[in-house]
Amino acid sequence: MNGLVSAEAHTSGQRERLAIFTVGPAASGKSSWAKSVASRYAGLRIAIIERDAIRVALHVAEAGMPFSWSSWNHALEGQVQWLWEQAVRKALQEHDAIILADTHLDLTHLNKEVAWLRCMGVVDMAIQYFPALPLVELIRRDQSRPHAVGAAVLREHIQKLQAEERYWAALAGAAAATTEDPLADCAGNAITPSAAGTPPGEQPAEALPKKR
Repeated sequence: MNGLVSAEAHTSGQRERLAIFTVGPAASGKSSWAKSVASRYAGLRIAIIERDAIRVALHVAEAGMPFSWSSWNHALEGQVQWLWEQAVRKALQEHDAIILADTHLDLTHLNKEVAWLRCMGVVDMAIQYFPALPLVELIRRDQSRPHAVGAAVLREHIQKLQAEERYWAALAGAAAATTEDPLADCAGNAITPSAAGTPPGEQPAEALPKKR
């Protein structure tokens, strides 16, 4: 694991927990790495949380058919976000570390997640960076996965991926901003406007993440 960014949490009396953000294109090995870490450090309680896994389970429950990106209903993204936040809350109560195994290419959204986790009392956070591989290699890997995203998405991910130091800087910057005003971004204690207490399916339209 890489180094950690630490600062004083605004809450006290909470046990230390670690949050690791994977950063990298689809098919770059994030999920495999997360599983290997959980296996290697079996003595630690490590939770792996992936939005794609939530999408698959939600699609099967809603549509009653196997998941594919071509059949995914993007109107369900609000429910995905709500379920993701609930999974993180539960994991923080029951585990020593959480691995958020998504792409995290968007620095703005990464900042929001960092600030939200600090509101949840998480002090230690780290980045696990996956450099962009050649497109042809990502396509090869993608085609062997159960739910391929396709060459166009992979190309877009490569274009969006920034230098590793920018993600570490975002992590440190968000932590410093929250330290200066620890309660500023904690209203409702949720990333989306009503996700803290609203059941799935009732998020306002403006709370929906951008289409994949």
